[in-house]
Amino acid sequence: MNRTIEMSGTATIELGTDSNAFYDDYWKEGDVVSQDTKKRNRAVLDTCFSGKIEDKRILEIGIGGEGGILLSLARHNEVHGIDVSASARRNCEKLGLDIELRNLDTDGLPFHGDFFDVAFSFEVFEHFANPQFVIEEVKRVLKPRGLFVLSTPSPLTHHWPRLFYPELFEETAFREFLMINKFQILKRVGWGENHYSDRIGANHLKAWSWIWACENMGNDRPDILLEYGKYFWEQKDAAGNRRKPMEAIDLLRSAYELDENLIEARWLLTLALTYRFINGEKEEYLENINRLVEGANCEGHPHNMLCTYYLIAAHLELKPFGTNLVPHDRLADLIRHLSELPDSGPCVKDVMEALGHNHH
Repeated sequence: MNRTIEMSGTATIELGTDSNAFYDDYWKEGDVVSQDTKKRNRAVLDTCFSGKIEDKRILEIGIGGEGGILLSLARHNEVHGIDVSASARRNCEKLGLDIELRNLDTDGLPFHGDFFDVAFSFEVFEHFANPQFVIEEVKRVLKPRGLFVLSTPSPLTHHWPRLFYPELFEETAFREFLMINKFQILKRVGWGENHYSDRIGANHLKAWSWIWACENMGNDRPDILLEYGKYFWEQKDAAGNRRKPMEAIDLLRSAYELDENLIEARWLLTLALTYRFINGEKEEYLENINRLVEGANCEGHPHNMLCTYYLIAAHLELKPFGTNLVPHDRLADLIRHLSELPDSGPCVKDVMEALGHNHH
């Protein structure tokens, strides 16, 4: 008699990095995939792909005991499944899939770099004791511009087993986790409804889980790195303090290293480096400041206006920490010079608003 595959929901040891033992009997024996799983897999494919998936090399991490999404893709693609659960592997074998047992908390993926076109991972990252290690491995084996489709549970589902890092799986936090690791987020859609859905006003918080479709950024997307760097740079608390300048530094530097014509990335990086300078790491900051001074002092410099603006901005960024980058009389000269330059209106407005904020 055929039996629908289910999770056991039990474990005989405490949850930790010994995932092999914890998830050994995570799946009950069966050979029929549930209708809910089939429905979700169909929805994922319809949402994230414009047509039929064929002739691709595909990875699924945490394939589970129901054959994962690979079950519907194996016929026309080269598929590889990874799971830590021996019970999952036994069920997958009954479904015609040969998967590999591996604990990704401790072991890397057994594939060389740039190997896969597509990677999937559904309701799995919350199970990892070291999600940063795993996402680095996914990035390594996924081709540039390769697609990574994954899902994460809303913390309001009270997901079993417990989350190792609960705050990581808040929707905004996980989005930033993907951004920091240089995945371009193409789409995020909610799936199902969590236990609090009737009590929550915001629709995006009602989801049982979120499905993320991301592209592994190669070396040809400095524009997206700049966009992400600006996002982190603009994060402030209620008192106006920068919340995430270090994240901004990494992304802005990467953007400029890929395209030196992205002058905005270079000068925003200078501002962000303020927060390394105040901690005693001065070399890179001062190198960039000297470039700004050079550009601001030379009226024939191709970026004279921007250098003048960013030098003033650098002064205003550093001033709250008790250091004056520019003497007071020189600051007035710079502001006057900036106001006389073509197309400087928005920059002058920003400077005056910043001066007003600092004064108050």
